[in-house]
Formats: sequence, C-alpha cells, structure tokens
Amino acid sequence: MNEYLDWYDGAISPNLPNGREFYLAQLELLDREVGHLLDTLEETGQRENTLVVYLTDNGGSTCNYGSNLPLRGTKYTLFEGGIRVPFVASWPGVIAPGSTSDSLVSSLDLLPTFAALAGVSLDPEVPLDGIPLTGVFTDPGQPVHEALHFDTGFQWAVRVPEAKLRYSQPGSPQAEYLRGVEHVDVGEGLSLSLFADGEGESVERLAEKPELAAQLQERHTAWRREIGLPLP
Repeated sequence: MNEYLDWYDGAISPNLPNGREFYLAQLELLDREVGHLLDTLEETGQRENTLVVYLTDNGGSTCNYGSNLPLRGTKYTLFEGGIRVPFVASWPGVIAPGSTSDSLVSSLDLLPTFAALAGVSLDPEVPLDGIPLTGVFTDPGQPVHEALHFDTGFQWAVRVPEAKLRYSQPGSPQAEYLRGVEHVDVGEGLSLSLFADGEGESVERLAEKPELAAQLQERHTAWRREIGLPLP
C-alpha cells in the first residue's frame, strides 16, 4: 500500500507534468468512442428509435486534474462539485435539441425510465426510488424529485430545488483519510446553501435561514427513518 501511495502522490496534481493534458486526452478518446456509437446507430437506421443517455458517477477528481468549476468541491464530497454531474439525453424527434431542465433528477431514474419506454412492468413489491423521466424529456419544466438525499456514513446532505443542507462530521477518520490521500476538503459541520440567487455554495446561509435548515433536517430525518438509517 505504501508503494502505491508513493506512486499515487507522484501522479496527482500538481506533481505530474502535463497532467491536465493527459486528462483531456482521455476525454477526447471517450468522446470519439461515443461518436462511433452514434455513427453506428445512424448507419443502421436506429438513431431515431434510440434514447442515448450519458452521465458520470460523480464529479471530477480535482487531484486527478478534473475541474468542476464553477461548482464547489470535488469527487468524494457532498458539495455540488461532487454530486452534481453531467447528465445528457438525446432522442431525435422526442427531446428538443439544446433543451435543458433544472428539475432534480438522479441516475436512480434510469431504470424506471428504460422500463417504461420498453413497455416492461416493474414489480410493485420492489421499492424503487427512481421516477420515470419520460415527462421531463418532452417538458423540461416538469418537476421530478422534490428532494434528493445523500449519505456516506460520516457526511450527509439533502438537496431541494432551491437549497441544500449538508453535514460533515468534524474530525472523522474518513475525512482525515480523504484529506491526506486524495487532498480533498469535505468541509466540517452543518451548512446551508441557497441556489435561487446564483451564489450556490460560495455563501453560507445557515445563520440567516435557521427555519429552512430545520425543515430540511426534518425532511432528511424522515427519509433516514424510511430506509432504516441511524438518525443524524
């Protein structure tokens, strides 16, 4: 492990010459392969019969030369830079080119979306947190989730369209590990951010909006009870 960590520290920002260029080269290779896939759909006459979805599993790792600007934070954090990701859907004749949506959606929504479009009935006895996105594809202003919840053990967050309440346990071993190995600051304690004003997580609003923070914590506590997590 020590050998690996020595190598890793030598390859992360700012220690690797041209590290950002290596990162961008990987993105270019990925983009080219996505292009090959789309070309094949065109050539086989299946492009208009195919929903193509591209998304990432988390925000970019800044120590590995990714950039999440203008969002705050990085992979491993519950800042927007860690949990808000590229989510692109393309379906000629259904989704208007260049359209965008501010609705809260999640990768959890993909299963019920694909099932609905394929005409597959899902077992109602199996709990699913996802919501089909078929409506928002044609009406980008249609709301999807009222709230999204996140939990990694030592940190949690609840995000609604206009705000996010986030907590990171001060001095937790996990946070110290991430700070030491990944060079990531996950923050400490409770914080509240508003998004309607465009400031996002650059301004702390907990002292100004204690009632909103209490409402969001109550919503998150109810979610934890529902899925059987310890209360915050």
